[in-house]
Amino acid sequence: SGIGQSDTEIIDQSDVYFYVMTPDYGAASQLEKIAMLDYADIIALNKFDKQGALDALRDVKKQYQRNNVLFETPVEEMPVFGTIASQYNNEGVNILFENLVKVVSAKTGFKFPKTKYSLSISHNSQQVVPSGKVRYLSEISDTIRNFNAEANEKAKIANRLQALITSKNEIGDIDGLSSQITDKISQLKDDLGKESLEIIETWEDKKRKYKDEFFTYEVRGKEIKVETHVKTLSQSRIPKIALPPYFSWGDILKWNLKENVPG
Repeated sequence: SGIGQSDTEIIDQSDVYFYVMTPDYGAASQLEKIAMLDYADIIALNKFDKQGALDALRDVKKQYQRNNVLFETPVEEMPVFGTIASQYNNEGVNILFENLVKVVSAKTGFKFPKTKYSLSISHNSQQVVPSGKVRYLSEISDTIRNFNAEANEKAKIANRLQALITSKNEIGDIDGLSSQITDKISQLKDDLGKESLEIIETWEDKKRKYKDEFFTYEVRGKEIKVETHVKTLSQSRIPKIALPPYFSWGDILKWNLKENVPG
């Protein structure tokens, strides 16, 4: 919840009070105005790579100590943690995670399952993300790039297929040439694949469904109808979803593969 310095109503809805702030709060005296520092169970000082973040961490810990009258507890033990959320597998985020688990368990009684990936502050060799998965973001990026490249390639094949079918329909049956075109069409259909062909063949039916008054689909044997248009004050019918007016098979296929309708 994005809140201001004095808005603490969120505590009425929460079991655990976790406050995220940045080092950009201004002068140290401004900390006295942040009411959430009085209520927070745990605090993340994010963007910890900014200049002055270490001084900010010290000041926030001291303010938390004063607010909660914890003068007998060393200031280093205050539940304030510097994090860099934009950095993959950031040590500060890992340490924050472990402490957040402890706070949630203490306040709610919920027992988190123990896993071999649980982080121990005293044994930082074990991390929240297992070593075998440290490249998972790169794997996701590679998968997306490969999918986009494949979609673009299939769009080119779809355009060639459309051109050949149009040509065959225009020139009719010419000995030799018609047979070659038919063979090439068959080859391009195989290259395109059954799913891509089905997308192209059902495109007009798909457009019609979103132009009808209701869009009907089935969930666990139950038929559900959803209105496809809304009425304005001037009684104009505005479609909730407007499909692009594509005629090129390549554009149709690429849009369905990379954009598509909601759901």
